[in-house]
Amino acid sequence: SRLRFGLGEFALVTGLKCKGDTSIESIAENRLISKYFGTASLTLAQLADCFMKQKWETNDDALKIAVLYFVNSFLLSQLKIKVISRSYIDLVECGNFNNYLWGIDVYNATIDSCSNKFQDKPSF
Repeated sequence: SRLRFGLGEFALVTGLKCKGDTSIESIAENRLISKYFGTASLTLAQLADCFMKQKWETNDDALKIAVLYFVNSFLLSQLKIKVISRSYIDLVECGNFNNYLWGIDVYNATIDSCSNKFQDKPSF
């Protein structure tokens, strides 16, 4: 029998939500970006700097920045130079991050990463 590691197994192992709607509400003007970063694109390095230096003004903003940092640094394991998805920033800004199906995105990132690592490797 073949070893299988699908979305169901991933959900079981991680405990992340993996079933349901993955749509994200888009926000025309994202307050978090304009207030703390002032640029349309935000890299993980910029977010990490803001997080480590605690550059927020409210507890609500601290939570949003911490969630973005956790998701991109740990769940998705992004590189510091990688631009953070605007959809994720919008999701955190509108407060729906607890209801989002992070498991699907994390699973896809895991599979992509594994596929890239095993590409061009001999099979046994």
